[in-house]
Amino acid sequence: MEFNKSIFVLKTLFDKILTKNRNVCNLFTNACKLVDNGADCQKKDISTGESNFNTEEIAKQKRISVAVGDKVTEMRCVSQEDVDKFADVTGDHNPIHKINEAGGKSIVHGALLNGLVSGVIGTKLPGPGTLVVSQTLNFPNPCYAGEDVKIVVEIESVRKIISCTFFCTVCRQQEITVLQGNAKLIPMKNFSN
Repeated sequence: MEFNKSIFVLKTLFDKILTKNRNVCNLFTNACKLVDNGADCQKKDISTGESNFNTEEIAKQKRISVAVGDKVTEMRCVSQEDVDKFADVTGDHNPIHKINEAGGKSIVHGALLNGLVSGVIGTKLPGPGTLVVSQTLNFPNPCYAGEDVKIVVEIESVRKIISCTFFCTVCRQQEITVLQGNAKLIPMKNFSN
């Protein structure tokens, strides 16, 4: 069960990083329960180590309604200011992300492009409450600051886990792919806090 190992790795990461955020940790534990009845997930509150699995809360959660073939397309211009702010937040000040003295274009961070995809997944399709549990990313061409980016997310399969493909393209005489990938998602409705 490769997916279950991925869930365990993600859970371990949450254990280390989010020990003080009970709401996020409870959300993840509940998400594991939705995936496979919690077989590989610890049913303990990370901050206290106590069991607090609320099956009534899980029962209240409704599935997000999506179908195979559902698709969303959005356009976004990624400015140099966006790239600079992203560099400040992440600490990634690689010179390729800056405009050079010779007037060369700066390359947009791949993670920033992935963030645009995540924004579509988390707000449009499948929508609020969606938890990304795994992704595969490929960056076949660079994206430059100032370019209009087309973001497309399409649903490929719907089960306990939703699978989607996504890509970002820019138009330079022809449409060029700058990011392509796929993701596995856990759909949860009535997400709060």
